[in-house]
Amino acid sequence: MLNKINEFVLPKSVMKIAETVCSADHSSSSFKLRPPHLLIPMDSGNGRSSLIDELTDYYQNFDAIEFSSRDHYLEFKLTGKALNIDEILLEIKENAEYKNHYRGIVAFDTDNLVPKLTDTLSDKFFEMVSKVKRYATIVIFVPVDCSKKNLELITSKIGVSLKLLPPVEYSQNDYANVFFEHLPFVDMNLTRTNITKQTITDYIFQSFVRPTMCSVIELAESMTFNESELKKLFGKSEQEIGRGEIK
Repeated sequence: MLNKINEFVLPKSVMKIAETVCSADHSSSSFKLRPPHLLIPMDSGNGRSSLIDELTDYYQNFDAIEFSSRDHYLEFKLTGKALNIDEILLEIKENAEYKNHYRGIVAFDTDNLVPKLTDTLSDKFFEMVSKVKRYATIVIFVPVDCSKKNLELITSKIGVSLKLLPPVEYSQNDYANVFFEHLPFVDMNLTRTNITKQTITDYIFQSFVRPTMCSVIELAESMTFNESELKKLFGKSEQEIGRGEIK
């Protein structure tokens, strides 16, 4: 869904790593720069799946990873239960069709695990990661507000091969741009109305205490079904919206 706004798919910090890996000299069969495992503070709803999809394509196009499994990337959400971790490890193993081990990208949503990092459950998770990371590239997502203490704990458990990236956050201006680009009347060839980005920003933050890219896009797309909200924001109905430019 976020591919429509490509600049928001791969954050600059991730793109920089991908470019470094893919621009390395792979002519020597004895050396190949392996992509680092990543720890990314990024809230759910801000494009985690799109990031993984785009990163996988990038590595595949440049032959940066030896993809040798049924699915080139796998995504898992930790529920905070031990059985969930067992099921995840089993699915990863079953996906390794052409090799003894899964080779690709494995992404983990650890939002439900972060509060339990000192429990035995986290030990089980890190034990699983230590097995998988030997052959696969690991990407671990945590919430943007994950504490420094927890980030350091995760890094220490996984080791030096894990690279901690800066938090991926979007500005009010970013949300306003995405909102406008996904308004339904744009796709219906209706012209833009005179409205400031601040007006859009105010509307977004009145609707959500903590907006995400997904929630903002859904809010914009819902305008086609909600005449009252459309008038509330623009002061006009869809049919009344005239020509203009966003400021």
